[in-house]
Amino acid sequence: MSGGLDQVVFVAFTVFCRVGTAMMLIPGFGSARVPAPIRLMMALACGLALMPLLYAPVETQLLAFGSTQRPYLLVHEVVMGLSLGLMARLFLLGLQFAATTAANAIGLAGVPGQPVDEMEALPPLTNFVSLAGVMVLFASDVPQAMLRAVAQSYTALPMRLGLDAAWVLNNFLAVLADTSLLGLRLAGPFVVYALVVNIAMGLANKFTPQIQMYFASLGLVTLGGLVLLFIAARPLLSIFSDALASWIAAL
Repeated sequence: MSGGLDQVVFVAFTVFCRVGTAMMLIPGFGSARVPAPIRLMMALACGLALMPLLYAPVETQLLAFGSTQRPYLLVHEVVMGLSLGLMARLFLLGLQFAATTAANAIGLAGVPGQPVDEMEALPPLTNFVSLAGVMVLFASDVPQAMLRAVAQSYTALPMRLGLDAAWVLNNFLAVLADTSLLGLRLAGPFVVYALVVNIAMGLANKFTPQIQMYFASLGLVTLGGLVLLFIAARPLLSIFSDALASWIAAL
């Protein structure tokens, strides 16, 4: 192979290291239920699609390093892709936390479920809400925005030999704090519902101690929780999608 072709292949592989690694982890594309070969092919397709756009800036940055330093650059690119993909996935984990809290609040946490988006089994309500969140992301332009953000990250996060651990740690902690607050916001209505229901059942049990009010009202509590979920589902998913889109826009 000629020197020019070697350079083209290495630039393409460098782009794949960052873009492909991020695509393997972001919500939807990075699901554990998607077979690894399919995820790899999607990552390759995204990397090749962005190759014409990123070839010039990546090649310019590569000229500043020698051939012996290229393995260190690849490690840096993989770590940056992992960081971006994992931070995006934290938003889906926040949604799953809110759905699991809702399942506990309305009495559906004990219902056995199947692993859908993750490897471990989750309550059916959690799987339903997380799948709905992923479908909302695919229905919007969030995946395209994530690809644009990863492509634009070469300007804000240029290639370097040493890992910028301060940037990774600070941004990861910031996203972790934001997604934790997001999960609490989304689970708020169900926490209030559970609090009101438990207080009401406690008062009712004082007046009628001969009746096990918890078991007698369990079906009604679950029905009320499902009605609350029906009312809150649209704003809940909208807040989740807007939060992820806002984070991507701020990258």
